[in-house]
Amino acid sequence: MSAILVSNAFPFPLDDGYRVRLFHVVRAAARTVPVTLVSPPPQNDAHVRELRLAIGAEIDLRQSSALDRRGTRPMAAALGALSAAPVHAWEARIAGLGMTLRQALRGIEEGASPRPLIVAMTPFVLPVIWQLGYKADIVDFHNIYADLFAQYAVRRRDRFGAWYLQMTAEKTRSLEMRGATEAREVWLCSEDDERRLASTVPTLHSVVVPNGADTPSVPTWGPSPSRHFIFFGRLDYAPNIDAVHWLAKSIMPLIRRAEPDACVHIVGAGGSAALRAMVEATPGLRFVGRVDSMAEELRRAAGALVPLRMGGGTRLKVLEALSTGCPLVATSVAVEGLGLTPGADFHLAESPDQFAAAVALLGRSADEGNRLSVQGHATVRRR
Repeated sequence: MSAILVSNAFPFPLDDGYRVRLFHVVRAAARTVPVTLVSPPPQNDAHVRELRLAIGAEIDLRQSSALDRRGTRPMAAALGALSAAPVHAWEARIAGLGMTLRQALRGIEEGASPRPLIVAMTPFVLPVIWQLGYKADIVDFHNIYADLFAQYAVRRRDRFGAWYLQMTAEKTRSLEMRGATEAREVWLCSEDDERRLASTVPTLHSVVVPNGADTPSVPTWGPSPSRHFIFFGRLDYAPNIDAVHWLAKSIMPLIRRAEPDACVHIVGAGGSAALRAMVEATPGLRFVGRVDSMAEELRRAAGALVPLRMGGGTRLKVLEALSTGCPLVATSVAVEGLGLTPGADFHLAESPDQFAAAVALLGRSADEGNRLSVQGHATVRRR
């Protein structure tokens, strides 16, 4: 038995939660059966070598043509409005995944046996597979994307953006339902997502494949004289952008009132010039951008703040913080589906006042930081 994994992103570098899950699935598969990965090319050739070393097993990498996504997005957006497929599915097709997958499947077309498993690493590559006359045996759902886009639509202030997102949510719902109905097995991040999808797909055959983090045997975090906290994640991802806005406009002023020396570093790849300017103009916020080692940033921070108000799946940034032992302050949305206990594994904060109070407590009590560090790390290590 072998497997062909079809992805709309190269699973390296591990600079966002989406790639981290891709990497873990690819690594687990490659250490079990012969794997062919069909994906767009990496950002640079060094990432191919780094991926092979990190996987620690043989893998056949088949990469589509290198296209500038900035140039293809307008076409994909237009096709996403005019056709039954959502914009993200068109991005996968325009990237040339279909031709690359056809080449990988050529052995099957010539009568090779047994047929390998076809794994869709996201529902958005399903139209590429269907176009070639095949069905995915397994579909990995990082999120219930239709729900996620509907959340985006509610928070969009401009009418066109809200309309486009709601339309995308509806088209994505159809795509997800067909994919989940046809697949032999569907992988989901949490039992919450499993229940949501089962409510629309009664015949669902699902397995919860939870997100995880490579967790050292002991926490690497330790009490720091630093007064800075950290928010991290892709800064061109809508839930993270919303979180940074909430942090800048509502949370940070209350934190500074309670702890005048407190500072929050905004860390992650992407981010528009406007987002950076807003961060830099907010007293107590510092825009750091992309870093080589997130673990090192977490080790030096007094704690991690995750003020997410929307999202889906399970947040890998939460697991990444807890795996180092970094004390965590987060909303219920941020920890959904992870089985964490408020007050034991992390501090729950649903309002700016609660974030400010938690930051003040961690800033003044090394014992409280140690307590959260040990308990949160132990919980993640048991996953």
